[in-house]
Amino acid sequence: MTTRIQNYLEERVVWTRAANAEYPYEGELDGDRLLIRVNDFPDENLYTLLVNDVEAASFDDWPNHWTKPDEDFYDVALSFASEDRSYVEKVVEILKQDKTRVFYGVKISRMRLMKYTDYARDMW
Repeated sequence: MTTRIQNYLEERVVWTRAANAEYPYEGELDGDRLLIRVNDFPDENLYTLLVNDVEAASFDDWPNHWTKPDEDFYDVALSFASEDRSYVEKVVEILKQDKTRVFYGVKISRMRLMKYTDYARDMW
């Protein structure tokens, strides 16, 4: 891991909630745009840090000096067959009009689902 990338993992970053379930956090450091992608854990590292849209590092443990947004969950998680995507996207738009936080549209494992929904934590 290069020194520059290690610096990103060691610097204080305040993350904000992004609108994309696969890239749920965004931030900025020294003029660089930072994104966090949630991967298919446990088959892959839990997170990947992207710097200016380029993969920089993958990791499992959130650095202690990084600050996540207070609301760290979704209200609804939708699972669907790919042929139903157009219908589900219409449902998602309706839900978002009511400020419902929706997790959908990415391949999700049980671990990923548990991370993002209170309901899933109660189910398993």
